[in-house]
Formats: sequence, C-alpha cells, structure tokens
Amino acid sequence: MMLNYNLTVLFDERILNEYKNVLKREKFGFSDELINPLIEFIRSEDVSVISEPSALRFSDEDDKKFYEIALTGKADYLITGNKNHFPKKKFVVSPSEFLLTL
Repeated sequence: MMLNYNLTVLFDERILNEYKNVLKREKFGFSDELINPLIEFIRSEDVSVISEPSALRFSDEDDKKFYEIALTGKADYLITGNKNHFPKKKFVVSPSEFLLTL
C-alpha cells in the first residue's frame, strides 16, 4: 500500500544556504549538480518566510533560524536530529517521532 503525504518546507535564505553547505560536506558526497536543483525546487515549490526574531537563547545560535521560521510560519512540526538544541516544545520532533505521526 502506497501512502501519499504532502510536506511543505518553510525556509528563508539563511536556511537554504545552510542546506547547501551541509549537503556539500564530504560525508554526504553530493555534488553541486544534485544540490542546486534541490535548492531551486525548494525555492520554487515551498514557502519562503520572513521570520520574527526570537529572544530565546540557544546553545547553538545557528539553529535559532529554524525555530524562528517554524514559529513565524506556524509550522506543524520542526523536524530535527538535534532536539536538545531547541526549546522543549511539542512541535519540535525527531525524524523518527515525525514518522510516527503519519
């Protein structure tokens, strides 16, 4: 049985730049020929958000942008492999926790 789900990615340029930089890491092995079309797909098909700044302090301030976008864009979920970097909120979930919601 095949299940269909629509996901909408909320982003801003800071997030797209981080995606590009992370995907270029040697451990992932993606080339620009794969990364650039993915980024352009997200840019054209998903939702760009101008975030409201958060006054919360983060142990890793680079992660704050994801939280700000999720809050401003009223995301149902912020899916992260680093839950300990984010405030303990119900909508902040790990990938495995998210999959259990489907």
